[in-house]
Amino acid sequence: MGDMKKKTILIMIFISLLLSNVSAIDAGITMGTFSGGTHFEEGTYVTFGFITGVSKRIEFESSLVSQITPSPLANIKLKTSFSYALVAPVYYMGEKDPLYLNIFVSLGIMNSLPFDNTWGPFITLTPISAGGPQFLRKERVAALSLYYDVPSEKIGFFFQLFSIDFFFNR
Repeated sequence: MGDMKKKTILIMIFISLLLSNVSAIDAGITMGTFSGGTHFEEGTYVTFGFITGVSKRIEFESSLVSQITPSPLANIKLKTSFSYALVAPVYYMGEKDPLYLNIFVSLGIMNSLPFDNTWGPFITLTPISAGGPQFLRKERVAALSLYYDVPSEKIGFFFQLFSIDFFFNR
């Protein structure tokens, strides 16, 4: 594994642990599918990363997007975002029973690794989210993102059919 990849993974772990300790709110790992638009080479992609609560309605997520077919571990991108729960708080911290379904809007930035090809901001709508840290699992379905690639000055889309978050036991 390259030196840059190791540094990126260590930074993601550090940020996730820092945010989870500061907020005293649950943290976990996330994984899912990823379908890129014009800014991605043809193939199958997956995401894997960390997720943690920042406040009752805000989550921080940092994940790597990687091609798995036809060239495994090629075309790696770092995707970092903050998500806001529109319907109800996700992190109640024991105050009351949580709502099982939610909708999220996310703002973030995505960079190619190494940091030299493409990068830019994105906004995501996740219309269906079921579960949460109280259930130790959350599934997100049909997340659609609008992405602006700064170097090429082009707008594109990417789509996540599903992602699953596994929260660490309290």
